[in-house]
Amino acid sequence: IQTRGRSCSSLAPGDTSCPGPHSQTRDCNTQPCTAQCPENMVFHSAEQCRQEGGPCPRLCLTHGPGIECSGFCAPGCTCPPGLFLHNASCLPRSQCPCQLHGQLYAPGAMARLDSCNNCTCVSGEMACTSEHCPVACGWSPWTPWSLCSRSCNVGIR
Repeated sequence: IQTRGRSCSSLAPGDTSCPGPHSQTRDCNTQPCTAQCPENMVFHSAEQCRQEGGPCPRLCLTHGPGIECSGFCAPGCTCPPGLFLHNASCLPRSQCPCQLHGQLYAPGAMARLDSCNNCTCVSGEMACTSEHCPVACGWSPWTPWSLCSRSCNVGIR
């Protein structure tokens, strides 16, 4: 599996959202090393791959918001239905790790999203809270008075 990521540098102050995915994932080198696929894997032709929705649904790290799979169908080894590929192993969805901002998290692991929200890895997808963070708004203390604009005949401070 190949992955790549990118980070968002916002153009406007306070705006941290950029359109599009933050990670891309694809499978690679799907051809068997020997005449047979590794244990727990099955061989699929490119046509079988296309009929079953492409290579992406069978990878652990293609689930969740902000992740885009850019794989293509080629003859090779894949996980059987109901299992998902991660580190050369076919796992049930409940054992799939999660990816958040380029880091991997084990099932059940928690990550801090911001000062008010956390994410938990559940079946290959990060489940995040979405509480609004309170913003401390209000006036600052007054600055000192400026010098008077005139020395006589009513000036302005």
